Amino acid sequence: GEDFYIFYHRQTNRTSYARQACAEKLVRTKDGGFAQAEVTSCGLNGGPLLGEGRYEARIACNLWSKDGAARIDTFLSKWKLRKHPYFTQNGKDDDHESAQYIANMRSGAVAGFKYFRIKGLAGIQIEVGGKCAGTVEVSTVSDFSSVNACLPVQTQGKRTELSAPIAIDDGVHALYFRFQGTGAMDFYSFAFISDCN
Repeated sequence: GEDFYIFYHRQTNRTSYARQACAEKLVRTKDGGFAQAEVTSCGLNGGPLLGEGRYEARIACNLWSKDGAARIDTFLSKWKLRKHPYFTQNGKDDDHESAQYIANMRSGAVAGFKYFRIKGLAGIQIEVGGKCAGTVEVSTVSDFSSVNACLPVQTQGKRTELSAPIAIDDGVHALYFRFQGTGAMDFYSFAFISDCN
């Protein structure tokens, strides 16, 4: 079997002029065509990411504010979307060494990551910044009808690492992180803590 992928780009920095390349695996249909590809965080990995180690927040495949997702290609989009989270970096666009992250996560904002192969997970760690106070909820479902972990957060501009126990059954799961509180949180990365650490 051959593997097929679709390559595309998404907007960053709240403008349609700044873009990030992405890829998704395609599934062949019986008639020789391809099924519509789901947007995931897996890229060219060929399947779910391992539920271990650290991942940068820039691999999020879903990102929305409490008001939902938004289009960037509108008149005065930066002003209209000033309360929406967005992908950015801590350097200039042509600086390949700059760290990418999610900026401006205000109360109700969600970053989603799909998919991880979870096994023996005991805790979750996040690295955040910005100026904010509240909680970060972690869930395997986008509507947060169940919450698997809750991390209190308070930052005044410095990057901070926080961790909490988490309860997720072994298997393949999506992860969603929702900020609830005041101010604006920057989301840099998260890490899995196994039960053998």
